[in-house]
Amino acid sequence: MIVKVIAAIIAVFLASQTEAAAGDNLKEFGLLCQLVAACETGMPTTAAVDKADISDVLDTLVAINLSSADDEFFNRNFEEVQGHADDGNYTKYKARWKKLKANTLKRKIGSSDELLQRLPDNSLRRHVQLEALAAIEATQAAQAQLPEAKTAAQINEELKAVLYGADQQEAATESGKTFGTNGEAACGNDGSADNAAGRSLANDLVCLCGGNGGNTPAEGCLHTGATITNKFTGEAAGATSYTEIKGKCLHKDGVPTVSVERLTALASHFKTLIGVHAAGTSAKNYHYGKGGAATCSAANQEGCINYKHQLETANRGIQWLKTLQEAIDDMRKQQTRSAAIQQLESKAKEEERKVLLAYKQAQAIASLASATAAAQGAQSSKPTKEEQNKCAKFDKNETHCPPDSCDYDKKQNKCKPKSGSESTAETTGKQAGEGAAGTGPNCGQYTDPEKCAKAQGKQKDGKKSVCGWTDFIDRQEKVEPKFFDSIFLVNNKIYPMAAFFMSLVSFEGLSLNFMRLIKIYKNSCFDIIL
Repeated sequence: MIVKVIAAIIAVFLASQTEAAAGDNLKEFGLLCQLVAACETGMPTTAAVDKADISDVLDTLVAINLSSADDEFFNRNFEEVQGHADDGNYTKYKARWKKLKANTLKRKIGSSDELLQRLPDNSLRRHVQLEALAAIEATQAAQAQLPEAKTAAQINEELKAVLYGADQQEAATESGKTFGTNGEAACGNDGSADNAAGRSLANDLVCLCGGNGGNTPAEGCLHTGATITNKFTGEAAGATSYTEIKGKCLHKDGVPTVSVERLTALASHFKTLIGVHAAGTSAKNYHYGKGGAATCSAANQEGCINYKHQLETANRGIQWLKTLQEAIDDMRKQQTRSAAIQQLESKAKEEERKVLLAYKQAQAIASLASATAAAQGAQSSKPTKEEQNKCAKFDKNETHCPPDSCDYDKKQNKCKPKSGSESTAETTGKQAGEGAAGTGPNCGQYTDPEKCAKAQGKQKDGKKSVCGWTDFIDRQEKVEPKFFDSIFLVNNKIYPMAAFFMSLVSFEGLSLNFMRLIKIYKNSCFDIIL
């Protein structure tokens, strides 16, 4: 009696493990549905993710470089080809240089249009050009070092291959593309021979729920009474069967953004469900889905896919799962590249800010120096009290009013100093010392303090030399004036060069510390303007 009871219990237990029940494959079906939805959604294909947006920054840097170039280069005809065949830099930039010149160096910087004017021909202009060239080189070098990665569009093609098979962007009915030729070939049968199980996610979905007879497979994936109209009878019917089954997924709406983490989690969960229904039956150790028999053939029984051949054959594996892993790896690389692109764009903006600031400072120094020189010239043109007294003593005495330094005003009967107190000889002497047309000494040509101090030309009044030299001790953040003879006159006050720089630490909302300003002039020979 006891033996019979035990036998009955065992029979009931085994029956509960093998008999079909609606919804037995609900978990497996739901997971495949989530994978389908994720692969169909794909990654966003915005250009910013794949490519650095620094063209505007480079255009600004090139424009500032051109605005500070020497006259011989700036005045070139950039349509010329002869003589530049081996100059890759000329070939690369000539069209951009031509366009910038034609547009008067106008650039869109921030929210406003900026007219980048030519800087005056002095040693400071060369410093601005060097700043621009260094920024262009640094930005392009950083761009060249961006890690390689597939684009979002290319990764989405991989995800389509997960769904529909290698190189397929939609479900195909041709042989060997998306589905197996029949139920046995598509679903793995007993796993003893090569088959199409795992060829595509679409193939495995119809094996699990499609069936080629009644609706038992549909009930296993869904619920009692569930039906599938388009049965999976072979590859010719695969696409329509897949479309109908996919339409019964419960995860059609509100699909979250596709991510490495989500796809990795789904792939890991999928692998844990292989063989969970084996219940001691070794033939089912590689089954995905409960299955009504030891073989998987899309018959009228609870569906399954047998991956025995794929998982026991060296270097084979489940093809769509391998493609999914490749896509996940490419997404990781793409994320690394995207982060590097963001860093590059920030660095490029910072380089643009630095060079633009150097340009504005050079422009400000030139403008202030010009205005100060004009004011000083106007002041020097006024007659001194001594000159006035020298002439005034001959008021009402035209005969003795000295004609070389005074003019006699007959209407007022006054002897007055001549307008422009400098004599012809003095003017000639200054022009000879400064160079033709008063261009001033070319101090920028000197590269060491000794030659700078011995520059030829007439010295300004009260100055020890024609040119001045500054030296910067790097990494110690202090200025050592080895030869520091230049001054500026601003608002009737005398300022050393360093103090004048200090007055420019803020210009049009752009700030920079004193060391940055001095670095523009480090180890430099410059014109003594005043």
